[in-house]
Amino acid sequence: MEKVLIIGGSHRDIPLIQACRQLGYYVITLGSRSYYIGHKFADKFYKLDFSNMDSVKEVILNEEISYIIPGCSELAYINSVILTNRLGLNIFDNLETLGILFDKWKLKNLCKELGIPTPEGWRIDLSAKSINTKLQYPLLLKPVDQSGGRGINIVKNKEEIKEALKKIVTNRDYAILEEYIDGRLIAYSCVLSDGNIVFDFTAEDTSFINPFNVSTSYPIWDEGLKLKLKGYISKLIDHLNLKWGVLHAQFIDRANTFYLIDITRRIPGDLFPFLIEFSTGFPYSWATIMSYMGKIFNLSWEPLKRDVVRHCVFSRKNGKFVHIKVPEELENRLIYRLDIFNKGDEITDYLVDRISIMFFEFKEIDKSLIDMIKKKVEVAVN
Repeated sequence: MEKVLIIGGSHRDIPLIQACRQLGYYVITLGSRSYYIGHKFADKFYKLDFSNMDSVKEVILNEEISYIIPGCSELAYINSVILTNRLGLNIFDNLETLGILFDKWKLKNLCKELGIPTPEGWRIDLSAKSINTKLQYPLLLKPVDQSGGRGINIVKNKEEIKEALKKIVTNRDYAILEEYIDGRLIAYSCVLSDGNIVFDFTAEDTSFINPFNVSTSYPIWDEGLKLKLKGYISKLIDHLNLKWGVLHAQFIDRANTFYLIDITRRIPGDLFPFLIEFSTGFPYSWATIMSYMGKIFNLSWEPLKRDVVRHCVFSRKNGKFVHIKVPEELENRLIYRLDIFNKGDEITDYLVDRISIMFFEFKEIDKSLIDMIKKKVEVAVN
């Protein structure tokens, strides 16, 4: 039996772990965090920090790994690309492409070159002594090497910029100031096979407690919108000569102008692959594994069109987790649930800590339903 190493083991990696095992591979996961519940879905795991490249390489050689699959984090993806290139395993990206896609400043300039709308931005050194006085506030201050809303601050004046620069977490010596665009947040995910988009999906993302942390997502059944976003992403695919793997992008829709604000080559997080699979019937996780392996695949699947909502449950405050209250009208709509916290676990950062991930199915989704989920699914803490 061939062995697959998944660089990761958190709850976000469960779709990939399960898909690998369903395909008949022996699955090994990596990750040193004590809360990585994805490990229990694997055949074997190493409680190992995957930023330690020498140790990871040792596991790959000792276990005679056939394929490396990146888990759901930027670091996991970056290290997977480095390792596949070094060891000559399943190579799904080159290092030059990696340097562009995981640097928001370089990506922003490439988007401008290709005619892909993106918010106006300015590069700023972390040690900047003076700030451009002609800037129009509010602005977003972003690290260039993070994704998923991490490290973003809204700044309203020069002093707030200087304070935010002192606290920013990044491996670079610069960040981005970006114009703040208010609008609907749209997710676009696609799977590649030999340079072609073989499947794509659009969803609306909304937030709950933390405005830069997506909590709730549901499908958008608008083929015209999807075709437009596909056109933009295809420009990047062609220019960078991308062949395999996935892309997950976020756009801001303001008056039918779609601004690309983020893109990654890893799978989307918080069981978003299950949202795709429950909504459409497409075996997204299976196809992702095959694509990362560089294997042409022919899929026979029955398309579905189900109105499913993926909701990440957050607490409204820190404390010891007690239970989650789900009202009866939503309990009857619940089709899948993964609890991440156990009773008695300490919630230390309620703006970030996901307590559970739930999927609900409705006949039709509207804003009132989304608001009800956010309001009535409650976390009790002591």
